[in-house]
Amino acid sequence: MVRRAALEQGLMLYQSRGLLERHYTETGVMFTATERTASFLDALSSDYAAELRERAVWLVSLFGEVTDGELLKIANSQVGEWGAEFTMESVLKVEDAEWQ
Repeated sequence: MVRRAALEQGLMLYQSRGLLERHYTETGVMFTATERTASFLDALSSDYAAELRERAVWLVSLFGEVTDGELLKIANSQVGEWGAEFTMESVLKVEDAEWQ
């Protein structure tokens, strides 16, 4: 799947540059920002980057207090509607986690 591969490559690139940290949890893989991330994001000045910031703020306002379990239920209920980019092969799938 093209989108999944692009997402994985992007995450690995950001991780290799010290912009993300990967954590393995009981529920899957979690990526978190590092101390370098904010400076990198502040350097992005395109209209596209500004729109992404707005979407990120909206997303946090909508789902910021939702638990991982609740978010998984929401995502699972929308898989068919959202399309092929969400499959059972998800990067976040617990069975894929290297810690098991």
